[in-house]
Amino acid sequence: MKVVSIALHEAAAGGGTGQYAGYGLLLHPAVAISLVGLVLAAPLQLFLINNTLASLPVSYAVPVYQALLTLLTTAAGGIFFREFAKTTMMTNLLYGAGAATSLAGLGVLGSAQQADPQAQGGLEGSPSPHDAPACAPLMKGDERAPSHRRIPSV
Repeated sequence: MKVVSIALHEAAAGGGTGQYAGYGLLLHPAVAISLVGLVLAAPLQLFLINNTLASLPVSYAVPVYQALLTLLTTAAGGIFFREFAKTTMMTNLLYGAGAATSLAGLGVLGSAQQADPQAQGGLEGSPSPHDAPACAPLMKGDERAPSHRRIPSV
């Protein structure tokens, strides 16, 4: 994504040299490869996040997704664009410590999810989608309604 966005910015600003000057920059092989990767990775990413949200509680799936997306994107950028070579050893160590802290937080979140039977869903005694709260409006013929509150069918 970063390669494509930088190429678009440079092309609009008239950057590039030789055959890749101006909008010809969009024909550079690195941009083409990045576009193909983006087109192939986006549907897979949507498929994975949809399956994750369907099978896990949102309170677990979204933080894990966001944290891993951030960590993997920054690590890939640091490696691919050689950003780690441009920073000091202390900065790189602090980045590693921050990444380790994030991963430790995900571990704590995962262990808390395993310890909470209500968060796992599907366990005996867990509320089902058919359980209605006491304040839920009752519809005609609603089987969840106690007999004294059931609305008669017309």
